[in-house]
Amino acid sequence: MFSVKNLKVTLVFFTLFTLLISTNLPLAQQESSTEESIFSGVRDELAKARNQQVDILSPKNFGKASDEYSLAYEKFKKGGELKEIKSRLEKVKTYLTEAYKIAEVARVPFAPVLQAREKALKANAPEFAPDLYDLAKKAFEEAALRIEAGDLNGAREKAKMAEAKFNQAELKAIKGSILGEARRLVEEAKTKAKADKYAPLTLKNSEDLLAL
Repeated sequence: MFSVKNLKVTLVFFTLFTLLISTNLPLAQQESSTEESIFSGVRDELAKARNQQVDILSPKNFGKASDEYSLAYEKFKKGGELKEIKSRLEKVKTYLTEAYKIAEVARVPFAPVLQAREKALKANAPEFAPDLYDLAKKAFEEAALRIEAGDLNGAREKAKMAEAKFNQAELKAIKGSILGEARRLVEEAKTKAKADKYAPLTLKNSEDLLAL
């Protein structure tokens, strides 16, 4: 015989089952919403700092900020305590504040090297002159680390070295880009226009110039 007690148990089970199904998607959405509310502001601050070149002007402080953010996010994904996560995100803000201070100090003495770096990037130096660009990048990072340590004179010296390397990388990249295109045109003339047959002297002159 079906008792009132059994009926109550059935109703409770049905209610819980219905609640579980109806809340499954909102719970996932809630987790996503929680992640966004916790991390979006700090993530935006990191992106803003990169856009203002704070990451290269104060690499040590910015690196610490990035590390703290990564650790906080990892803790969140593993279900860590919210208190510890928020504490790490506060450290991100602290390091970013210090990075901005250093960046403001560095912008004036580093103005020439920043301009040289920008020109090298526009010339695709990382592609056409990777060795020189890497040397310039390393020297610039050393300059930034010195200014973070309070060594302004040492920072200026390293910045001049970086500027020279960036300039060299830019010139090499421009040459490499132009010559690369010229070689492509010569090969195209040989294969498609049969220049070696119909204009051998012109073709030879072009190849000789490329060899200089």
